[in-house]
Amino acid sequence: MIDDECNEIVSSVPKDATELEKVLFVHDYITSHYEYDMSYQNRNLYTAVRDKKCVCQGYSYLFMYIMNKYFEMECTTVPSDACNHIWNKVKVDGKWYNLDLTSDDPTPNLSSLANHTYFLLSDEELKAVSASSVSNSNGGSYVEAQDIHRTWNVNTWYGEPVITAEDDTYKDSIIHNVSGSVSFLDGKIYCFNDKNELSALDLSTNTFTPVYKDTSKYYWCVYGDNKSAYSSHFNVTVAYSGKLYFNSPNKVFEFDAKTNTAKEIYEYTEIPDISKTYLFGLTVKDGNLCAEYTTNLMNGVESFITIITAPKPTETPIVTETPTVTASPVPTETPTVTESPVPTETPTVTEVPKPVIAYESKITPKDDGTYTISVDKKIETTDTPILYVAEFDENNILIGLKAVPYTEPVSVSAHDDSQMLKAFVWNIGSQPISLVSQIVLTKPVASPTPTDVPTVTGTPTAADTPTAADTPIATVAPVSTDTPTATTPADRR
Repeated sequence: MIDDECNEIVSSVPKDATELEKVLFVHDYITSHYEYDMSYQNRNLYTAVRDKKCVCQGYSYLFMYIMNKYFEMECTTVPSDACNHIWNKVKVDGKWYNLDLTSDDPTPNLSSLANHTYFLLSDEELKAVSASSVSNSNGGSYVEAQDIHRTWNVNTWYGEPVITAEDDTYKDSIIHNVSGSVSFLDGKIYCFNDKNELSALDLSTNTFTPVYKDTSKYYWCVYGDNKSAYSSHFNVTVAYSGKLYFNSPNKVFEFDAKTNTAKEIYEYTEIPDISKTYLFGLTVKDGNLCAEYTTNLMNGVESFITIITAPKPTETPIVTETPTVTASPVPTETPTVTESPVPTETPTVTEVPKPVIAYESKITPKDDGTYTISVDKKIETTDTPILYVAEFDENNILIGLKAVPYTEPVSVSAHDDSQMLKAFVWNIGSQPISLVSQIVLTKPVASPTPTDVPTVTGTPTAADTPTAADTPIATVAPVSTDTPTATTPADRR
């Protein structure tokens, strides 16, 4: 069973792949197909492969097993008894680097949340990145107990000295900014760049080449348990049956690499409320191309929607897959894995940083029927604010959203069907850094004169006294505390 899984993974790696590309491919396959075991039961290679779920030991042993056996690349594990955690060191082009798949595959389980923050780091970089992550998750305060890379054993669990990783070749690699898994297709590596444009990634030149820019228009205006909103991107690419696919909030597209065009192949239309029609990624499950659907980001995947069903291999005798593979106890390979001490406290890896509320936005109605939105700095910060303005209709359904790089107060006009305006601020690193401000647009019925509108909508208490239907939104303005998953993208540091 273990080798069946490993053969399937390795068979998709391009024949002429470099060592770097092999490491990237296996890293992304595991983070996009496996999930962290919150029951802490799957602690070895056998159970990890069996259930596609494991704790840090399963992640590190599966990666090491593939690198050692199938690619003959040197790879070992790095245990930390003090931190109750374990990760890998792998040798790429003659140099050793740290790589932590567990940390790059945070909970909740969504393919779009997988990242490359801990991909090929030196020892010094690993400690710096880990410490920064802990500080970000605690509003700027470093909590040593939460830092699972602060120190590690002098020896591996096999008794061999832990290898030193001093090379920083990939310190400034743009791969660290890529969220979601990359896709290998026809000699190219596809992913989304920092502008959310579908791009070809060239690792040798450390550059993105946009191939389809329409994806930059897609925004997920995410809702949490209490209806607070923020905006981000959750596109994922998947190479499936020789073609490339990606998702928007409610659609799935097939990309033509020859013409750099995309065609829609699926749209989710069952629930009209935009807050409940989100596809947060794509994955291959049981051989099928599936969209990951959820109504709440914190829940992870609530259901898999099959987009393309894998053809059944009727002509291929399945006998060749069934015999000794499933019958013979492959656990002959497991003992070496299970005899090691088991770290089960890794969930701290998945704690997402709490953003600092650094700005405050304010919406002011004007006499001409437009609205001025200003943003005031509350604390000293180097963040670059990006103002998002959202419009909602009478049913609290999002009908408009635009992003404005903020330098001075912005004047906006509301759509005729708008009943509420909301303003919230993010920085360019995809962190919410302000409270949500809002204003109810009460339109006059008796007089059609436009000059009467400001006197109705200008009431300062409108934002504090929303209609009954809007109350949940008004009461949970602090995005930072209502939607911890808002910061999951911060794992893309």
